[in-house]
Amino acid sequence: MPNSNEVNKVVTAQEVFDLMATAFNKDEALKLNKKVVVQYNVLGDGGGKWQMVLENGAYKINPGDSIPDATCTLTYDSLESFMGLRTGELGAIKAFTSGKVKFAGDRKIIQDVGKIFPAGKKK
Repeated sequence: MPNSNEVNKVVTAQEVFDLMATAFNKDEALKLNKKVVVQYNVLGDGGGKWQMVLENGAYKINPGDSIPDATCTLTYDSLESFMGLRTGELGAIKAFTSGKVKFAGDRKIIQDVGKIFPAGKKK
């Protein structure tokens, strides 16, 4: 995962997705055995909407929300929360209990995505 200097350079959610690519674990992705669509909604400056499609051990990030029936949805209150969770600066439990991240859908899929794109060390 990126070091703190790399994280400080991140200014958009798209760049966080680019950093996630460096942590991609294809072996874990192959375990899904089905097509999964994760909707990411990042609120505030630098945010936006993206969909991650995981299928056959590969993934693709598409801007927007064109696939209407996402398997699950993650809504982040800010770009800072999105970056913090992905880099490990913000722990998942704290993110959810503090309302920085809201979740809808299949909880197991989010756990699987966490294994496919492991975050940095949690504090």
